[in-house]
Amino acid sequence: MGVIEKQIGTLVDDIYELLEKGSPSGAPTQQYLDEFAEAVKQAAASYMTPREDKRTLRLSAIGKPDRKLYYDIRGTHETEKFKGHELFKFFYGHLIEAALIYLAKEAGHKVEDEQKEVVLGGVVGHMDCKIDGVVTDVKSASTYSFRKFKDGTLEEDDAFGYMEQLAGYVTADGTNEGAFLAADKTLGYITLLRVSEDKITGLKLEDRIEHLKEVVKSDDVPPRCYDPIPEGKSGNLTLPVGCSYCSHKFNCYDDANGGVGLRTFLYSTGPKYLTHVEKEPNVMEVTFAQRV
Repeated sequence: MGVIEKQIGTLVDDIYELLEKGSPSGAPTQQYLDEFAEAVKQAAASYMTPREDKRTLRLSAIGKPDRKLYYDIRGTHETEKFKGHELFKFFYGHLIEAALIYLAKEAGHKVEDEQKEVVLGGVVGHMDCKIDGVVTDVKSASTYSFRKFKDGTLEEDDAFGYMEQLAGYVTADGTNEGAFLAADKTLGYITLLRVSEDKITGLKLEDRIEHLKEVVKSDDVPPRCYDPIPEGKSGNLTLPVGCSYCSHKFNCYDDANGGVGLRTFLYSTGPKYLTHVEKEPNVMEVTFAQRV
């Protein structure tokens, strides 16, 4: 009797069972351990070497708003640099993602096409992998962001363009379904969000790619990606999430606050970038000298 192949729908439960009970064979699979160790080595090496200034359109970026993508590829201004604690967050995020792929293998699921190069409309990308034949993008997320994968509300609030990224890999691969395998990097929960064919095709990625090629070729800077939002009832306006994480925000809003530019205030929940100050916040302000 042949071995019954597992289906991706049981992946999360199988990983949890593996962690709770250990490998059915009584020991981890050496090949999978070696592959996991190599993935960790590559992640570490990438953070210990100078980063390339990539200014080409990639499938991983086609979900970004037009203006951000324009600045990424055409911008000549100095961008905001990530600080050490932010880079460490990205670093251990990569380690979590490598661990998820390892656990999927050890739990008996078929993992293939890791970092496979795919091309769509002349734009190159590298998918994370396929799990049980389904193109899968592996993510580590904050508890807040994890809920969108868990509840299936990602497409309603996708500031980082994850849906287009996954759809690009699926379409370029010539398959019809995708999935996100996501982990809450604070609480340890894992979830699988499957994305159906109609949602993939509904994004019309070929049209999106052709549009973006014209955007980055033009000398006209696209409109701002998002509008500022009210900060409480004070009359102050702040950047929405999609802008607050953008490395171009200070250049993009250099005309804010009557030409002063963005003003950064340290709230208990994190920094707020105000485009208009009607009432001075009663929290510490970060000056330009402190930012740089």
